[in-house]
Order: sequence, then C-alpha cells, then structure tokens
Amino acid sequence: MKYLPLGYNTKDLEKHVKNKWRWEWLNEVEADGGKWGQWLKKPEISGVGFCEACGRTINYQSSGKKALRIHADDANHKKKVRTIKTNQVFIKTEKAKRISKLVKLKNRLMAKSNKPLKRRAEDSLTSQRKKQWKRIKVVI
Repeated sequence: MKYLPLGYNTKDLEKHVKNKWRWEWLNEVEADGGKWGQWLKKPEISGVGFCEACGRTINYQSSGKKALRIHADDANHKKKVRTIKTNQVFIKTEKAKRISKLVKLKNRLMAKSNKPLKRRAEDSLTSQRKKQWKRIKVVI
C-alpha cells in the first residue's frame, strides 16, 4: 500500500468524500501521551486511513475524526501500540549493547597487531576471528 507524503494536497483525491483528510489529525495526542502520527498513515485511497500498529484500514469518510478516535480507544489497538513501544525500547538497548561489544572486540584485535585490522583479518586470523571481523564490518 502506498502512503501519501506528509502535507500532500488531498483535495483532488477526496473531492467525493464527506469528511476530508486533515493532516492535523497526526498531531492528536492519546491518553498515554503518544501521537496519532506514530501509527496513522494516509494511503492513496479516498476516505481511508491506515493503522500501522494494527494493520487495519480505518474508514473516516462518513464520521471523520470520530472514527479515528474510536479506533485509537480500542483495547486491541492500545495493546498493540504498547507492545510496539516496549519492543522498540528493547531493540534499541540490545543493539547498543551489541555495537559496544563489537567495538571492544575490534579494539582488542587491533591492539594485537601493528598492521591494520583489515589486512590482519585477511591474512592470518583464525576462522573464528574472521567471522568476528565479518560481523564488525556489517555493523560498521
């Protein structure tokens, strides 16, 4: 599904719809403090919004912002948004830990040799160290 870029003029797209799309809706704040813009996207379909958290289309053409508010207050939607938020925090911290480990490993390998690490890895490192070097190259 293709989404419209932020601020796109939807006048022509939604000329037959009772309630038109408003980009201000993305700034609405939920009870938990999150903005609708974190999960709400506007596809190239008139009268429809898309919730990325739930994977659902939301038909707002007849009731407008009220339909989006009802969806935002839905228990399943709140649960999915909460899950996404906690998983993002977990992923960020795990990624930071992994990167710091790889940087320490790189520094340790460089300290063992006067040659640059890349040449050393290509020449005479054990297979285990070669695998570690490949992981470092992927991250960096």
